[in-house]
Amino acid sequence: MRSILRAEVVGFKRFKGAVDGKNIDSGKLFVLTRLNGSRNSADSHAAGTCTEEIKLPDGQFCKVLELDQRVSRGEIVTVELELERVSNGRESSELVVGCKLLPAEKPLKAAA
Repeated sequence: MRSILRAEVVGFKRFKGAVDGKNIDSGKLFVLTRLNGSRNSADSHAAGTCTEEIKLPDGQFCKVLELDQRVSRGEIVTVELELERVSNGRESSELVVGCKLLPAEKPLKAAA
């Protein structure tokens, strides 16, 4: 099963090289995630956002972010992730199978 997720990226890292004779090509996005406050009580409380690490199939998409440079300037960019839900029979997870950088949104003009 595939789904589309729109995410706000605040950072990324990539690595391409060899470690202990093994070729590695990896990429990770750091996206904003809302903290779950659905179980807030008098004794515990969660609010706000945190960053979550999302693994990419390789570091190629991070190169696209480097060329765009909005993240390097500290700007948050929006991406569209294509996810595929997979299972080993006992537990399931989501793999990123596609990633697309969305254009910057133009600010709304105030009415004159």
